[in-house]
Amino acid sequence: MKNLEINLVVFVLLGFFLTSCKAYRNLENITPKVPKEIQAGHFDKNELKKLIPGEKISVSSITGFKYYMIYQNYTGDKLVGSAWKVNKEKLDIPQKTEIPFEEIDQVRVLRVSAAATAPLAALGAMGIFVGIVAISWSTGGGFGW
Repeated sequence: MKNLEINLVVFVLLGFFLTSCKAYRNLENITPKVPKEIQAGHFDKNELKKLIPGEKISVSSITGFKYYMIYQNYTGDKLVGSAWKVNKEKLDIPQKTEIPFEEIDQVRVLRVSAAATAPLAALGAMGIFVGIVAISWSTGGGFGW
């Protein structure tokens, strides 16, 4: 019975990590990190080298617009992608969008966040353990304690 419980907990933990939480992360904080002095300045197009085509990004413009888009590439002086949401308005069909670098305030990328995943995995494992103990005690099986 103990092997089954251990295997179940390991399986659930593995499932949590494989389907881990994602969050929009600032490009400057993704490895390799940018020094704090540079972060405070204007958007640096060299940060776009950290992106992989097909990733979901959010782009905040200096004019107040916020674009949610699928990153494609950057050419010359523009960021190119397919926008599926502008501000809070979802678009029916994603539209090819080009945003000039001088209009970009910040770019964030949707990536796995260990800080968001770890608490969920720990709570899930604890919940499974409590559930197993409760079921074992209620059926009279116990753990020999």
